[in-house]
Amino acid sequence: MQLLRESEQENLGKQDYHNLNPIYRFATDYCNISDLPFYFKTDSGNFETAIVFNAENGAYRRPHPFEKWDDVRYPLVMICPDICSFESKIIIEFEEETGNQKSGAHYAKKGHGHEGDEPTKKDDIRNECYKKAGFELLQIWESRFKKSSIWKIVVTEFLINCWRKNLNDSMTAWKDIPDIE
Repeated sequence: MQLLRESEQENLGKQDYHNLNPIYRFATDYCNISDLPFYFKTDSGNFETAIVFNAENGAYRRPHPFEKWDDVRYPLVMICPDICSFESKIIIEFEEETGNQKSGAHYAKKGHGHEGDEPTKKDDIRNECYKKAGFELLQIWESRFKKSSIWKIVVTEFLINCWRKNLNDSMTAWKDIPDIE
């Protein structure tokens, strides 16, 4: 039930970095300018964003310093989100698209077909782990990222909505504090 082996993850992280850096930079700069309390890490192939999830109950933790990818066994699943704010439970995933399949061609090892396609089994497991653990997920599709800067609007709206949700949760928690008088 492993998603990717350690060597595959290293290669994919390095491949993604040129796409992730503008998204990471924009999200970080926007949070600094607008005083949103989100601090992101980006996966550059060195497991900076690695999280070990329990696929059955939604529990999660950071991997131990010397824990190897192959040591993690189901129901535990290690996932490296592309961009992550652990404290705020926010994840941004850059979704690569494979393009059109030609007759006789094989699908790329990495990629998702096109935006709106059914998610792969690996994506289902990943997204379910995020959901069970209470992480907010934004998926930025490669075709939108390459064609225009609409992704900046999507990232901005996502971050504002996450902030509002965190604020609302805080307000709800505040109402539940008993009056000591």
